[in-house]
Amino acid sequence: MVSNSGEVTTNQPPTVPSSITVPSTVYGGKPVSISWGGSTDPDGNLEGYSLERQVDSGAWAEVYSGPELSFTDTITKGWETVAYRVRAHDSHPCLGGLHRRDEKRTQLCF
Repeated sequence: MVSNSGEVTTNQPPTVPSSITVPSTVYGGKPVSISWGGSTDPDGNLEGYSLERQVDSGAWAEVYSGPELSFTDTITKGWETVAYRVRAHDSHPCLGGLHRRDEKRTQLCF
């Protein structure tokens, strides 16, 4: 980055979150709790996390952005698969790498 005074500063991205936890079984129409391990930022300006969800191998969509290390999502009946990934971001905003959890097949309640 270049400041208004012309000074060049660098900003490194946060580390990849240390883990992501998704239950081994998820149910259509029910909430699911996703949690992840924290990241560090070499520059000390970690701001939060972005959690993305992919449904039935479609496009990834952000479902949460903020400072917390967990999020409760609701699985819609009719989905066949759902996958999650999370990354950290800092205040510049510089994005860290992704931590992805394999797809989980939903079980529909009858």
